[in-house]
Amino acid sequence: MTRAWRIALFCMPIAAIVFIFRDYFGHRFPAHFDTLLQFYPYFAYLTQGGHAMAQEIFSGFPLLVSTNSVLSPFTYPMVFLFGVFSAYKFLILLHILLAYVFAYLYARKINLGYLTSLFVATTFTFSGQLMLWADTVPNASYYFLLPAVLYFTELAAGAETRLRRYGFLVLTGIFLGVGWLSGHSQYILYIHAILALYVLFVFGLRKVFLLPFIISAIVGISRIYATLDFQSLTDRADGVNYTNLFIHAYWPHDLVHYLLPFFTIPVASPNSFNLYIGILPLLFVIASFFILKKIANKRFVFFTAVFVFCLISSFKYSPLAYLFNALPLFDAVRGVSRIMFIGDFAAALVAGFFLQYLLDKKDAATRLVASVTRVFGYATGAITALLAGMTAFYFLFANDAARFFYNFFARLVTPALTPDQSAAFLANISQNVHAILRQLTVLDYQTDVFLLALVSAFLLLRYYDRLNGQRFAALALVLVTANFAAVYATYFKTVDSQSIIAVPQTIQFIKDREAGSKYPFRVYTIPNRISTAEPCVLTDEDKHLLDNATAEPDINFLYGLDTPTGYDGFVPLTVKNDIASFSSLPIGSQLKDALRRMNVKYVFSSVALQDADLTPVFTSLIGRCNTPVYLYELRDYWPRYYLGEIKHALVPVFSDTAISFDVDAGIAAKTLYIGNAYLPRWQATVDGIAAPIQVTNGIYMSILVPPGKHLVILTYNSVF
Repeated sequence: MTRAWRIALFCMPIAAIVFIFRDYFGHRFPAHFDTLLQFYPYFAYLTQGGHAMAQEIFSGFPLLVSTNSVLSPFTYPMVFLFGVFSAYKFLILLHILLAYVFAYLYARKINLGYLTSLFVATTFTFSGQLMLWADTVPNASYYFLLPAVLYFTELAAGAETRLRRYGFLVLTGIFLGVGWLSGHSQYILYIHAILALYVLFVFGLRKVFLLPFIISAIVGISRIYATLDFQSLTDRADGVNYTNLFIHAYWPHDLVHYLLPFFTIPVASPNSFNLYIGILPLLFVIASFFILKKIANKRFVFFTAVFVFCLISSFKYSPLAYLFNALPLFDAVRGVSRIMFIGDFAAALVAGFFLQYLLDKKDAATRLVASVTRVFGYATGAITALLAGMTAFYFLFANDAARFFYNFFARLVTPALTPDQSAAFLANISQNVHAILRQLTVLDYQTDVFLLALVSAFLLLRYYDRLNGQRFAALALVLVTANFAAVYATYFKTVDSQSIIAVPQTIQFIKDREAGSKYPFRVYTIPNRISTAEPCVLTDEDKHLLDNATAEPDINFLYGLDTPTGYDGFVPLTVKNDIASFSSLPIGSQLKDALRRMNVKYVFSSVALQDADLTPVFTSLIGRCNTPVYLYELRDYWPRYYLGEIKHALVPVFSDTAISFDVDAGIAAKTLYIGNAYLPRWQATVDGIAAPIQVTNGIYMSILVPPGKHLVILTYNSVF
């Protein structure tokens, strides 16, 4: 193979990345919910000079902890230098490219061929778990770490001099340590665990391999300590409950996502497509179990076992998941199926080992391939006939099927449905039945992609004995790249950057109305948004415009507004419980009293409210569907900070780690009420003398101030 062909094949998956993320090269921005609701607001807030601890924005909850390791030694310099929009999109593409490059380098290091290594790298880069979170920088930042640390470990093991060996081990430790700072702690913990098992299985018990873990702890100590220190205040203090452990865990029917990644059953437990590894790699993984004894390679055995373990652990109520949850540290992680990013990496390598076996042992593999091709051919023919039959069924009997299910379920409903309810019920069932059946016909784009990938894989194997090794491997790489490019061609959604930058009319009204006021307050959105009826169906961009117009957490960061709730599950347990106590309440005295106590001045609603305590102040029609948003002022809300009585509101001075007050208690001691969530690391002084902090109003703080004028300072002793 010529050098030009080698370069072209190496760049082909990169071209697929560019094609899939083509919207990133314009004025569009990723529409992933975590990106829009959490990470973009955090980045924008800090780059605009927001206080790092954000006491006045996030109820005293330390922002640097709440970002869940979003800080990175590489991310923030990029964001500050080039702006949030450009840097964020560039970092997404960079992390995906790094995953591809390091997966290739690792595969080459363990003696897989050039084309086989490209096949492995492509399969891993476009695997479901990576693509599921690819458009969120804090998550995408850890994917390349897994192949990177394995690659550096292999370099260290094969180093000829002590200096090189220790140099590569230190580099491994630095990458692991940076992982604590730049990724999700759960995933970095998984990477540490898999590296430790890999070293023990492949190289045995050697003290020198402890060095990366020591370096990692040193580099990431601030994040590790902060997590462990803060965990005791959260609902993960005693480990997550089983509901959180199995969130997004697989049901048996989710195995269909290995074939049809976006297949959904509306009435069944929904799940993501993070099992998808492509049709040809999946076939190679299945076939590899027939040659386990023929490939004498520790790494092949290791990654086969890892793949099986990760897959079984990811199922609902898996015994392995319960065992996993019983381990120290791992008892605080949720969503056990997240481990499938390691499972996807292992599957890519297993597929690569099988491909290499086909290239190296052609004489021995010919009989196996013939048997696999025969079975695969029957399966391909059966699936093609099934899809053709389902297409005919869809045209002829879809309405009858909907009526059948309606008659079945209607008999189970008590009391009997009214005519209007029956019509709505039938329409809902008909919509779901048509949606499910259409996915199994040739009318569905994803099904066509699956069928083409299936037939292409069959034809490749059918002509295995007529192709030389390089051509077979090159065609395999072309097929799998085309498969992924077609699958993800329309997957990643984006929004217009201007819709993010523009200040909604509702927010501008509040800012104009409060322009002369120095007193902090909060806003709250009643969760009563309703779907717009046909013909105007809300798109992702429409929904984001509504999120902006109602300052949803944590979009409120963009506008300098505070909200009592937060889009973050890792919050102090006292705050979480207090929020949960009122967030589902209907409009009434109990909810209004809770909002007053939490300093809520403005209330957003998607429906008009008639309440004497809620004064309508503004209404706006949002987006192309002209969805109404109503803004109300809550009467008699409590000030955020006050001395003695509610009428004595105060204006504090903020810094990154402190809040200070100049107060005059008069002739008698008074209580200073502080509407920031209490955390043990808050410390208070009155004129430089330590003063005790009391928990007040459920989750907030208060300090007893002696008579006279005083300077009160609250300092948060951050571990950062």
